[in-house]
Amino acid sequence: MDENNVRKYPIIRVAGVPEHFNEPWIIGIEENLFLNEQIQIEWHSIKEGTGAMINKLKSNEVDLIIALTEGLINEISKGSDIRLIGTYVQSPLTWSVSTGINSQFHSIEDLKGEIFGISRYQSGSHLMSCVLANQYGWKQDDVHFLVNDNFENLRKSLNENTSAAFLWEYFMQKPFYDKGEIRRIGEIITPWPCFLIASRQQFIGEH
Repeated sequence: MDENNVRKYPIIRVAGVPEHFNEPWIIGIEENLFLNEQIQIEWHSIKEGTGAMINKLKSNEVDLIIALTEGLINEISKGSDIRLIGTYVQSPLTWSVSTGINSQFHSIEDLKGEIFGISRYQSGSHLMSCVLANQYGWKQDDVHFLVNDNFENLRKSLNENTSAAFLWEYFMQKPFYDKGEIRRIGEIITPWPCFLIASRQQFIGEH
C-alpha cells in the first residue's frame, strides 16, 4: 500500500476498553481493512472504562468511543453534546457480582448497606450497582461507593476488605473466578443493548 496515499486518508481516533468485544477493531487495523476503505483508525485502549472514555471524548482526545449504553444515556441526559451514532453489540451484558474469596458475603441480599467498588462515578460499574439496588428494592443510600479506578484495583479491594463487592462483565471476571482470586455471588443482566458507538455533535457534523 502506497504510504503517500495513506497519509492523505482521514484519521479517526477510536477508544474502547481492552476486552474481547473490541477485538474486531484490532484485527481490522492489523489487516488493513480500514485502510482499504481509505480511513486510518487510531485505536486507544482505555482500561478505566466508559466514564474515562466519555471524558476523553468531551476533551477532544478521541473522536469515537465504544461505550456502555447506560453510561452514554446518563451522560446525554445531563445535557452533554455527545450523541449516539450506532449500536456496536446488540445483545445485553451480563454483569457479575463479585466479592472476596474469603468474604462474609454469600448472596446479593447480604450486600445491602455495604460498600460497592466502582471504577469511577457515572461508569458502568457505578450505574449498574444503582440498577441492582433498585431491582432489590433498596434505597440509594443503602449502597455506598468506593472509587478504585480500574478492574485490577477493584479485585484487590475485595480481598483487602475495603469494598464488599463490585460489578463487572462476567467473561472478564471468569479467569479470576477460576484462579480462586475472587468469588461470584450473583448477576444482573441489562435490559438493553450493551455497547453503543458515540461521538460529539461537532465531529458528526463534520463527517
